[in-house]
Amino acid sequence: MGLGTVLGAKEAYSAKCVESLWPSANRAGVTRATFNRAFQGFQPDPEVVEAAKYQPEYVKPIGEYVDRAVSAKRLEKGKEKLLEYKPLLDALEARYGVDRHILVAIWGVESNYGEQPGDKNVIHSLATLICSGTKSKYARSQINSALKIMQRGDVPFEIMNGSWAGAMGHTQFIPTTYTAYAADYDGDGKRDIWTNIPDALASTASYLKVSKWQPGQTWGYEVKLPSGLNPNRISKNTLKTVGQWQKLGIVRINGQPFPRPGDKASLFAPEGTRGPAFLVLNNFRSIRRYNVAEAYALAVGHLADRLAGYGPFVQPWPTDEKRLSLEQRTELQQLLISRGFMGGDADGIIGPDTLDGVRSYQRARKLPVDGYPTQTILNMLRAEIPPPLPVRKSEVLGQTQSAEAVPPLPAIQDQTGSIGQPQPAKAPPPPAVEDQTGSIGQAQPANGGIELPSGPPANAATNGPLPAIGSGEPATLGAGEPAVRQN
Repeated sequence: MGLGTVLGAKEAYSAKCVESLWPSANRAGVTRATFNRAFQGFQPDPEVVEAAKYQPEYVKPIGEYVDRAVSAKRLEKGKEKLLEYKPLLDALEARYGVDRHILVAIWGVESNYGEQPGDKNVIHSLATLICSGTKSKYARSQINSALKIMQRGDVPFEIMNGSWAGAMGHTQFIPTTYTAYAADYDGDGKRDIWTNIPDALASTASYLKVSKWQPGQTWGYEVKLPSGLNPNRISKNTLKTVGQWQKLGIVRINGQPFPRPGDKASLFAPEGTRGPAFLVLNNFRSIRRYNVAEAYALAVGHLADRLAGYGPFVQPWPTDEKRLSLEQRTELQQLLISRGFMGGDADGIIGPDTLDGVRSYQRARKLPVDGYPTQTILNMLRAEIPPPLPVRKSEVLGQTQSAEAVPPLPAIQDQTGSIGQPQPAKAPPPPAVEDQTGSIGQAQPANGGIELPSGPPANAATNGPLPAIGSGEPATLGAGEPAVRQN
């Protein structure tokens, strides 16, 4: 088959995939003119597929992720933004009740204060995910909203850019969250989170407010665990009052008393007894409503505290584990699924389902429970594989594959990568500049335990189902402890 024939087949597939999106877009109220304009010249972007396999808040060790998110350069720049936008932040705090340091921290973690908002066309990125079969369920839930944003004229198509997952603007809203919660702060008739900083920060404050942010309260405290307490026996969904945790011997790392012993908190010890431990409160869960990754919420909370003048964590992070490759992550998922610790498919993309599966495995094997997919865990799973049974020559093994409405992209190599079903690929190295560390997942309600507010995170894409849009009770401005106290 000649190169021209191969490229022709690729273009024909892209056109067929795009046209399959029209009936749904039409039902959602998208005009044919908008649809044609959006997909003119569309070709799937291999870089989008590659980036979808590398989400730093799930792939990096949590200590590395937090340290990179709270770098000296990002901290310095954040303090400059606090001064530059003081009048705006004063007004946003008064209107929404959300602490200014949290707003600036989210801005810094999501786009490095607007310097790295993403350069991918949002509609084309979502279409690439759909046509490649990579996170296609998520992308289908977003693409019609993206087309309608373009149709309403909130932003010209040419600058409707964002991340590989379609997260947009200074504070990285996905299309459905933008549609439901973005704010027109300056009253110009447009909700411009791409070029209008007041609109972008007001949108973030608006979203946190409906995510049950509690004004005047912190997100959590770094704590010291008593020697007899085993994190393996405590679920991350266990809610107790701070006073009840204190009776178990948990104290603040700095020796200060807890200001409100009646606050409900859960224990978060991502590295077990080997790293920092925290009691996290309601506002930590509100940050997870913005982005469900626990590493993300911890990074935002810690950056906010550092911006307010507080110091680094007292307990250091362990740094002794090697990061898993895509092939190793896929193998780990396959082994967890085969042993009943995880559901879904093995795609090598680490999200909440995988982290929960690792935690379940660790509990079952009486290991420290941190949920991190390490080389040690993979080696233990490999060691448990029983030897295969002998197969007689007369036995014929085979399997069938179900057809899809739109077949997966053919695995055609080009200079930038390959388009197709997820296949072993070298994860892109972290950029030398301040990296974007935002991305995404699903809420994890637990009866009688932690329950994240309903609705999709502000910037969401993960290996798990997405919740439907919902709303929470708006928080009201009130007095209390400043929202940045953990050390």
